Amino acid sequence: MIKASAPGRAGIIGNPTDGYGGSMIACSTKNRAYVTIERADDLIIENDMGKVVLKWENDFDNQGDYFDLVRSVLRYFKLYDMKGKIKSSTDIPVQAGLAGSTALLSCILAAVSAYAGISYNRYELAEVNRSIELNYMKTHCGYQDAYMTSFGGLIIWIFEARNTTRTLIVSFTL
Repeated sequence: MIKASAPGRAGIIGNPTDGYGGSMIACSTKNRAYVTIERADDLIIENDMGKVVLKWENDFDNQGDYFDLVRSVLRYFKLYDMKGKIKSSTDIPVQAGLAGSTALLSCILAAVSAYAGISYNRYELAEVNRSIELNYMKTHCGYQDAYMTSFGGLIIWIFEARNTTRTLIVSFTL
């Protein structure tokens, strides 16, 4: 069994300058998102809203439901033949501005990449996270959520001026 978790995020100062080259201070919250993957005969996605079985390649397309984060990660890796049960949960309050969906994406990404034998450092994990959120979930997003849910802690971020669709250049201090 593979387990992963990621914290929520609270922007303290500077939000939303992460999208256009500003500086900010953010911290992780005690609330977390959780994912487990265990072997199964089919590809099953389960969360508090129910479960679905993905059998055909078009089952991996976003459906506008609570399973799209997992679908997007699986599409990113092209894991259309994966067998396993991916179960996610969170105690991050929904729609509270605490990066709950990005925390779920972070731990889904960490668990699925581990299952596929792909190793990322935290910077790579954050960049892939943001890429999936932007390009597969079609969510316009900054960088703080992906980085805070990958790193956690209390961090000062300095985002250099850039176009929000390019690779991030970031420095931080703990």
